[in-house]
Amino acid sequence: MAFETTHVETRENGRSPVRIGYGYKRREATLLKAGAEAVWIDHTPDRAELAFLLDNPKQIAIRPGDVLVVVSQYDLGPARKDMARRLKRWGATMEIVDTKAKPVREGKAKGGRPRYYDPTPEQDAAIRALWNSPATRKYVRERATEIMGKPIAHHHLRDRYTEKKD
Repeated sequence: MAFETTHVETRENGRSPVRIGYGYKRREATLLKAGAEAVWIDHTPDRAELAFLLDNPKQIAIRPGDVLVVVSQYDLGPARKDMARRLKRWGATMEIVDTKAKPVREGKAKGGRPRYYDPTPEQDAAIRALWNSPATRKYVRERATEIMGKPIAHHHLRDRYTEKKD
């Protein structure tokens, strides 16, 4: 035949309902990760395995309560338009599982690395007073390092405390 397919049966006999995984150019592990028990994979554009699934539901035992698991609706190709109708007629359902979904974080997500120079309001007020004093920049930097408890570079102070010209 002109197509290349993989079929792996991983369910135990007599178990119902079954999660049947189908994928187009997918890895078996991806469908198993999505919760499929039986895996059907097409590797060619004609999607011969999907055609077999659709045309022979009794041979592969699509029963009421079974779930067709796909990673993307586009794996179904043109058949995706009437897939839900056919499955409903057979008493089965379809589940689209995003295996690359990232966990949802609560609150506002902070991107990037944390700021190196991030003084508390008290530290900020003390260092700002030093910066605006007649003290030398070297002295201000040394005192800022003591106040912050870590080395502070001149550019940290300059960028934060120098007034911007319009």
